[in-house]
Amino acid sequence: MRWSYTEAMFQRPDHCAPPSRFCWRTALLLCGAVPTTACGQATEPVFLTDDNNYILGWMQHAEFIATENGVDLAFDWCSLSQDMQGAALASDALDTAVLIRWDLDLTEVREQMAELSLDPTSIAAQTSRDVGSDCSVTMSSFDAVSSSGSPGVPLPTDGTYQLSLLASGIEASTILFSASADSTVTQLLVHNESASVEPDPVLTSGLATPAPSSVIDWSSLTAAAWGAEFPLNKYDSLTLSRYSSGPADLADSVGDLEAVAIESRRYNIDSLLELDISEVPPTDSSEPTTTFDADFTWLLSLDCSTCTSGFPPFITVLDQ
Repeated sequence: MRWSYTEAMFQRPDHCAPPSRFCWRTALLLCGAVPTTACGQATEPVFLTDDNNYILGWMQHAEFIATENGVDLAFDWCSLSQDMQGAALASDALDTAVLIRWDLDLTEVREQMAELSLDPTSIAAQTSRDVGSDCSVTMSSFDAVSSSGSPGVPLPTDGTYQLSLLASGIEASTILFSASADSTVTQLLVHNESASVEPDPVLTSGLATPAPSSVIDWSSLTAAAWGAEFPLNKYDSLTLSRYSSGPADLADSVGDLEAVAIESRRYNIDSLLELDISEVPPTDSSEPTTTFDADFTWLLSLDCSTCTSGFPPFITVLDQ
């Protein structure tokens, strides 16, 4: 809760001349006033909003192979040991194989896949099967789907095909292929380099730099950088970091910003919705934050230690 006051309620005591830090803190305890700068005007909180947040998009890439037509293609992923993001993948983690024929040429599939925007309405046929403990299957082992038909053997030469391997409903890897009269390939090997998903972050700017006695308020945030709803009670740390590089150069380091920071000031914010950085020192310092050197780039991030994405849900550039 924030308190306000009127002139009648709050008169500066005699010992407040000259203005002192002790003065306004004492008045705050006595009168319930909002923080002020040395008995001066009340400082306005800096409100973080979803519009201040950076954007975390993703770029997906998949290998393409031309295959022989008219044969019962074999799919083998026995050597696959990591998912598209490079995380370790247990040998028994994969449980479903999905086979799709896209009503799109290879260029269209790749362009839409790169932006994770493949349109399901462009699916000409789709079928799937459980793989159990197997790490290889054949084309003929897939069940036919109802009205859209099965990719089948031999393959129709139009469109582009995709094999996706799922672990508990999440796509772990994928590969693209199509039938070609010039190819003799009859087996598709899905390996660690067959597919990748890479972050494509964009750091946005629009937040005023907190004044030395400013309160930072994040109570209106609703979503994480990747667009999903994000509960406020998941945020447990706030970090102010200083960099010699500009925002464009820092975008590729959002997964490990502290490693490239000249200085980082971390605050524990469990169960909080706002923080007065002029009063509460960082966890690794006894002094509160009072200055932001305009010769450097400053980022403010809110993080979640229990989240598994590897990226902060919130990062913003502090405008100087």
